[in-house]
Amino acid sequence: MGLFTAIPTAIIYGYSDIFFSVWLPGQDSDLLYMLIIISCIGMNFALPYESLWYIFTLTNTVKRSSINLIEYASATIILVILGLLFTHGNDIAGLFVLCSVRTILGAIRCVTFLPLYGAKVLSFKKSTFYPPLVHNLIVVLIATVASILFKVLFLSKSWSSLITGAAFSTILAVSLSYIFVLTESDKQYI
Repeated sequence: MGLFTAIPTAIIYGYSDIFFSVWLPGQDSDLLYMLIIISCIGMNFALPYESLWYIFTLTNTVKRSSINLIEYASATIILVILGLLFTHGNDIAGLFVLCSVRTILGAIRCVTFLPLYGAKVLSFKKSTFYPPLVHNLIVVLIATVASILFKVLFLSKSWSSLITGAAFSTILAVSLSYIFVLTESDKQYI
């Protein structure tokens, strides 16, 4: 799953400002850009581990996973309500609370509970699932920085620029993921 994480994130982080400015002219595309980036940061942690959620079903250990999900959802609701109360009257700050609380808690859940409990259920070392995540995060970072540089140097705010940038980022992200994320057996399979 990590192979595909860098594609949407590099495109979102690199070109959402172009997308919002051409799709919604007259709207605050910078605000929308910041909100979408904050909302999607958690994808970097969740997407590479997406298939791990099925471990609990396959091993008939869904109870602890379900309890963790309820705890996570409850904490999200409580923190959003508190954040909205604290930012009452400031609509922009409220939007950032709504976007960031779920992202932060989701990222924490994906780097703590999922890899650690998944490793425990499968009787693997605790660190088993972390190296692929780190490799994936490095690829996302490189692809995102390259996408932003490509945008700044070569693109304007138009649909054709958005398509060109998305194509560039897709090719770059897949190439980097192939090199840094896939194992040798994955590469041979491909």
